[in-house]
Amino acid sequence: MSRTFLKQAGPREVEALGQLGPPIVKVVRTTPEGLLLERVLPGESIADYDDDVATAELALAMQSMWRPVPQTCGLPDVRREARALFDHDLPLAEEARAVLERLLDTAPEPVVLHGDLHHGNLLRGPHGWVAIDPHGLVGEPAYDAGPLFFNPLGLDVAHLIERRLDVLVAVLGLDRDRLRRWGFVRAVLSAAWTWEEDGYVDERVLGIARVLLGRC
Repeated sequence: MSRTFLKQAGPREVEALGQLGPPIVKVVRTTPEGLLLERVLPGESIADYDDDVATAELALAMQSMWRPVPQTCGLPDVRREARALFDHDLPLAEEARAVLERLLDTAPEPVVLHGDLHHGNLLRGPHGWVAIDPHGLVGEPAYDAGPLFFNPLGLDVAHLIERRLDVLVAVLGLDRDRLRRWGFVRAVLSAAWTWEEDGYVDERVLGIARVLLGRC
């Protein structure tokens, strides 16, 4: 099996791959046909591991990838990324917009973020974990943890959210309330993107958003 593979990538992903630190997947070279990336082998997902271990490894991966924003950065910021919250009148969208504005008004120094780091995007490579498929954007670190509150979850959603928060706070040292609020905003944003792309309301994600909002 080849140790590289060719991927078509837009300018945003290309820039993110060049700006994020390890363990982002390695770009071997750029070709006229696309990016030649290092193949992640054996490629097992972090989702197959104990949940506390998976959450800790995801937190360590995102923390390692974050970088200061370069002066010439062309990646979008969080407000632009969240524009779908303002374009659709979905359930909880009004509440998510209000929470988003408060978060942005009090945000710390931004960094370059992966933007979509969840259990399916952290794979076991030959020398450890490798992150793939970055969205690439600029914002506060707590934004990156958002998908961990709705990807994947078992039956006891409230308990698992609190457990993951325990691990994230311990590993990252970030404010628990900000992590929770970003989780809420990102859950509603995920539902807005599903509505845009597929035309249906994702009640599962909105249910998780309601749990998060009830504890904000």
